[in-house]
Amino acid sequence: MRGQASAGLVLLLVSFVVISSSQIGVVKAEDTIYIRADGTIEGTDKIQRDGNVYTFTGDINSNMVVEKNNITIDGNGYTLQAEIGTGIYLFKRENVAIQNTQIKTFGYGIMLKSSSNNQIKGNNIIENHGDGIYFYSSSNNNISGNNVTDNGNGIVLGAYSNYNNISGNNIANNGFGINMWDSSNNSINGNNLTGNAYGGITFYFSSDNIVYHNNFIKNGAGQQGNTLGSGYANFLDNGAEGNHWSDYKERYPNATEIENSGIWDTPYVIDEKNKDNYPLVNEIPEFPSWIVLPLFLIVTFVGVIVKKRLPSRSHA
Repeated sequence: MRGQASAGLVLLLVSFVVISSSQIGVVKAEDTIYIRADGTIEGTDKIQRDGNVYTFTGDINSNMVVEKNNITIDGNGYTLQAEIGTGIYLFKRENVAIQNTQIKTFGYGIMLKSSSNNQIKGNNIIENHGDGIYFYSSSNNNISGNNVTDNGNGIVLGAYSNYNNISGNNIANNGFGINMWDSSNNSINGNNLTGNAYGGITFYFSSDNIVYHNNFIKNGAGQQGNTLGSGYANFLDNGAEGNHWSDYKERYPNATEIENSGIWDTPYVIDEKNKDNYPLVNEIPEFPSWIVLPLFLIVTFVGVIVKKRLPSRSHA
């Protein structure tokens, strides 16, 4: 355990160095695109503005810095790509949505510093040399429905990045899947974390994060989850259900299912303060985000019809 912790700390320190280099690259890049605070676009003719919506009209080979709040950046299925710096960089930004964009081969895919209430959704974030998505002192953001694969690391939350929601993402074949350091009270749910080399989820001096309804599949050569820093406790279930762990039966061969509940009778333990008390027998099937709105509309429509057909009740 001590050796694993030391190795993890070395990897974390290396990440700090690379992150610093990435930030320098963002500042000095000569071909950077800017969305200025007044709403104007500099550096490309491949982004169309309609009010507060900025839509790609083609692939773009450049970095992007966002200086305006309350906007939507819609990649429209196109690719943002370069070999250095950060794909999309937000500093002290609020209410920015980044969606439908393929972001690849940068130093870092998306970086948020001191930014809050932003949304990163439905993007394909792949093959970036550092982190696919990196948060530094950024809280109350939502990361959902993204494909984050083949990056140096998948999603990293650092330096008091608290109260973020990470849900419904495919996070595969990265270094770390989800890596937190000095970050608390984040919600991690409904994600598939598969084949991440250094572990599915890692807590460095981080506590009170809640992790449930995720699939942890063949991460880190047996290290599905890691911790560093004694006394830091996180919740690996929601009090009723936890996560699916692909190595569960290898670790607990004598465990049995509790009365066809879909829950094993033995907790999955990372360490004494980080354990899943309600590990799930089966993988959680992927529930595509596109079906949520149609399903809601159908249920609402049926409810209205049923209500109209019910006989009225007397209040006498």
